[in-house]
Amino acid sequence: MAIALQKHTDKDYLHFCIENTSMHPLTLNESTLPWNVPQLFTFTVLNASGTVVFTSSPIIDRIIPGPVPHTVNAADSVEGDIEFSRFPFYDAAAKENLLVMWSGPIALYEEQNPGGIEMPVSGIMYVPKH
Repeated sequence: MAIALQKHTDKDYLHFCIENTSMHPLTLNESTLPWNVPQLFTFTVLNASGTVVFTSSPIIDRIIPGPVPHTVNAADSVEGDIEFSRFPFYDAAAKENLLVMWSGPIALYEEQNPGGIEMPVSGIMYVPKH
């Protein structure tokens, strides 16, 4: 999975892309994909001097709907966007360049295992002052 800052129609968005690098299809739980429930992810945001300007822990502040299967074939991807202003570190990005470290789960959908299996993902994203 990768996250990048993108601009569409004069608004900034965090663009999420999950690529299936395996040789077989994966069925994901659409209900918990990061652009649907970003609260499942942890963000640690640093400025250029290495000072932590924001940190979060996974927290669910709304009811998540039941599992919805979404199959991603081998070598395909699924993508989604969230308006950047929805994130608490948006204001910090207006003042300075940021390094965003993120981590969270991607839930696989399995009919025989309603709780599903979670694949951990993590990465780093640079957010220039804007």
